[in-house]
Amino acid sequence: MVSRWIAAAVMSVIAWGSQAADKSAFDLSDVDRVMTLAPAAPPNWEPRTFLDLAYPWPESYIERFAQPYNSYTFSRNAAAIVHRTRTGGDPVLYDRMAAYLNFVASIYIVETEGCSYVTNEFEYGYLWSKFKHGFRGAFMNNVTAYGYLHLYDATKNDLYLQTAYELLRSAAFCQTPEVTLHSTDRNGYFWLNEYVFHMPEADEPLFAHLGFEKGDDGWWRARVYNGHIHALLAFLKYKSLTGSDEFDQVIQASIDTMRHYLPQQTYQERFFSYMVEMPSHADYGQGRAAHLARGLCSITSDASLCETAASMTKFYENVVEKNDAKIRAEAMAEARSYVAKWRADNTPTE
Repeated sequence: MVSRWIAAAVMSVIAWGSQAADKSAFDLSDVDRVMTLAPAAPPNWEPRTFLDLAYPWPESYIERFAQPYNSYTFSRNAAAIVHRTRTGGDPVLYDRMAAYLNFVASIYIVETEGCSYVTNEFEYGYLWSKFKHGFRGAFMNNVTAYGYLHLYDATKNDLYLQTAYELLRSAAFCQTPEVTLHSTDRNGYFWLNEYVFHMPEADEPLFAHLGFEKGDDGWWRARVYNGHIHALLAFLKYKSLTGSDEFDQVIQASIDTMRHYLPQQTYQERFFSYMVEMPSHADYGQGRAAHLARGLCSITSDASLCETAASMTKFYENVVEKNDAKIRAEAMAEARSYVAKWRADNTPTE
């Protein structure tokens, strides 16, 4: 099936020639599928109370981080509610479940100077360093917003639409002393940063060496391929539900960024990188990388993106798919070794 998709993508490139994405031609009907948040529910899910979620909060978040909230799980549950309300579910039960999800999410939304930010209240290991307590990101804001858009779709409660809007607006436009969730990199490309974080001061030289950029606000930012695309998809979802053009410039700038950077995600014909800063760090979702590239093609019909998506899909099928775990393990070992060597070479001796 995917191989047939490659042929279709090539035909799309031929049909469109060298045209860039035309926002009026976006296929917004495909956004849920690309986001992997299409309305669906487990077939054996029979909730009796609003606490009986289709997808429980991840044990890892509860046990390791003492945080019963995760933006993607929130949105999966919201998608399940949409599915059940469309198939004759009890509206009172699902209204209450939506209210419960809103209650939990609101605990982790920080509001400052009219802007809203989803925050993680734990430290998180990253590249053999760590994010300090309270790290943020456009991915977390926008995936949470995506869930709120589903809740609005299911209940028609304007509160959920407004909350989604505030989260999206904050990721796209807010530049408060607190934090900014987007950036323009040194090459002039606009990023929706998956991770916006503080780290131990001793590790700042390492991250600067790897290419991470520290903003004037004192926060470091990561340019993560999947995080940027998922954040972009939330703006497209908002557009599909409301018809609003408020985020069109952000959408177009985000697409332009992927048109430029996505061909670079294939690292040395070995695997797909997780982020721009350290391309030797393999994406833990190799198949997902190809899926998201195909998704951008199907939504935008952009000639360059479709050509890149076809190339990435062919590369994944021919090189990565059968040896995915082995390739990622080898890449992880190399990345770990590189970081350890850099630290050893750059640690002052007494």
